[in-house]
Amino acid sequence: MFENKSILITGATGTLGSALTRSLLSGAHGSPKKLLIFSRDEAKQFHLMQSLEKRFGGSINARVASRIGDIRNYDSVVKALKSIDTVIHCAALKQVPNSERFPEEAIATNIMGINNIINAIQNLSYPVDTVIGISTDKAVEPVSVMGMSKALQEKLIIAANQDIPRTRFINVRYGNVLGSRGSFLPTFLSQVKAGLPITVTNAQMTRFLITLDQAIETIFYAYRHAPPGYTVIPRIKAARIMDIANLLASNSGIEILETGTRHGEKIHETLATASELCRAEAIDTNYLLIAPELATNTTEKPCFKKADIESYTSAEHLENRDTLRIKLIEFEKKFITELEH
Repeated sequence: MFENKSILITGATGTLGSALTRSLLSGAHGSPKKLLIFSRDEAKQFHLMQSLEKRFGGSINARVASRIGDIRNYDSVVKALKSIDTVIHCAALKQVPNSERFPEEAIATNIMGINNIINAIQNLSYPVDTVIGISTDKAVEPVSVMGMSKALQEKLIIAANQDIPRTRFINVRYGNVLGSRGSFLPTFLSQVKAGLPITVTNAQMTRFLITLDQAIETIFYAYRHAPPGYTVIPRIKAARIMDIANLLASNSGIEILETGTRHGEKIHETLATASELCRAEAIDTNYLLIAPELATNTTEKPCFKKADIESYTSAEHLENRDTLRIKLIEFEKKFITELEH
């Protein structure tokens, strides 16, 4: 589906962006003509390009380019969009505590960043076919700056279909990516490895969990199936954070400390609101497609079946404990291998 496409990945040096780049280069979904890695971190760009050359050989230099730039800077975005067919927008400030401390930074990246992309595409002389925005369950009924900024990002993406009908703007929304940089699971594993107590903010807290592979497949699914203005959500399970901590500590004698809920944290997350679920449609049982409330200038509305779900909170969709244990063992092996290398 990406055969001969020129693809811009913003935030490409992050956990998701770099894994997405490797997946696209594998050729499993077609051979892109060009991948443009766009971020403001030159050190991470250098290391990512080195790892890609090591894995795929020097031939990737003809297909992959890196560009230093800031999603907050309109001119940077305009230059990055030159001759691009598809944009996968991964760049974001994702940490709830940092966004609470520095709300203006979250606004600049998460809201103004996508606004720069939309404005630049509107002023281009050639069409960009698709923009995929990566969102989070924290955007649903948000209580944090991070969630609020991502909710507004979603709204901007949906509204852009009205003004730029030649481009398809869609959202992808999911929960915590297992092992993403700065997330709780690598923190827990680092604490266990160092013999330190595992710190849990609230013993009742639950979170939706998704593997990196599942996150990438959700993006590809959205590219294949989502009409303009739609939001694609995977059908995934959640876990109690305390259950994860107990499983990690069970064989090590490590203590678990409850430190108190941080500002901006929810006890439970929601992947879709009740009003969204009234508009939830499905092609199969693995994903929900949330139809937009706004008209999107499409000539024909797709005919999907009504999804069979009335509530989608992390408190109600908990993973089986044995399955959770297997997932954690697999992730721990991968985490330790990466640390050793």
